[in-house]
Amino acid sequence: MNVYEESKWEAEQLWHGKATLLRPSIIVGHSETARCKSFTGWYILFQALHLLDRLLHESKDSNRLNLDINLPADSHAAANIVPVDYVAKAAVAIIEKTDNHNNIFHLTHTDPPSHQWTMNYICKRFNLGGIHFSGAGTPITEPRNLIEHMVWHQMKTILFHFSNNPVFDRTNTDRALPHIPVPPITEAIVTKLVDYAIEKEKWTL
Repeated sequence: MNVYEESKWEAEQLWHGKATLLRPSIIVGHSETARCKSFTGWYILFQALHLLDRLLHESKDSNRLNLDINLPADSHAAANIVPVDYVAKAAVAIIEKTDNHNNIFHLTHTDPPSHQWTMNYICKRFNLGGIHFSGAGTPITEPRNLIEHMVWHQMKTILFHFSNNPVFDRTNTDRALPHIPVPPITEAIVTKLVDYAIEKEKWTL
């Protein structure tokens, strides 16, 4: 837990039972338009691999399908991403009904993509291979070359999202919002999100 999360936890303890607490997971762009104002967190993974793809185009000595890069996370774990449109609809619906007040609601995805699903998508999208999950808590080795150095420079900022995979209690949320389903995370949606980020951010080396 970092300082930011500690401060949130302390604030919640002070207001427990006295306020309606909404706890969204990792918020990403709109499920239909992909619109987003911030491309940190989950997006940095795609930025790293997008830049890696561009770097490999300029390198004649690297085998892009056998990169032999290990990431310290469990392949079966998941980063709980949730589209911003769901979070907005859910928040309004919860707040507007007084029966929901003074409870805690996890605005999270019911079926988030596993790390392995995400990596399979990335490798397919950017024509990459040889990127493996070595298990949570495994040591981070020093980069052996320019490619690994670039990947680690990007990835170190978001390893927490991959190593810390909490399970959320959606009991209150499911009770309050049976009529608002969470948009499924599909290849089509992720492609929209990544395309939008690349267009807006102009990711460059």
